[in-house]
Amino acid sequence: MGMTAAVIAGTLVGAVTSGLNAYEQKRAGDRQTSAAKEQLAQQQALAQEEDQARNKANRKQADLDGLLADNTIDNGLGSTLLTNGNAAPLNPGALGIGSPLLGG
Repeated sequence: MGMTAAVIAGTLVGAVTSGLNAYEQKRAGDRQTSAAKEQLAQQQALAQEEDQARNKANRKQADLDGLLADNTIDNGLGSTLLTNGNAAPLNPGALGIGSPLLGG
């Protein structure tokens, strides 16, 4: 019976040791996974901050002078889609005398 008890005790100690090793390996793997996730989150936050800083440094602004130049005619008056920049000359004396285009 002494030999059987020793074999059982050895097997029991081996099983417990194996179980502890498996548990420690799982915990180490979990710690490694957690550290990798944390590192990924930090890298994403850093990339977002860098992107925001780059966008802030390179803000786009409207070219107001260019817009104004494109939307004015040589005499300083703007054109409309109807006149297409080729507006009829302004003649204040012609106001109120009727227009042949309107039938009067």
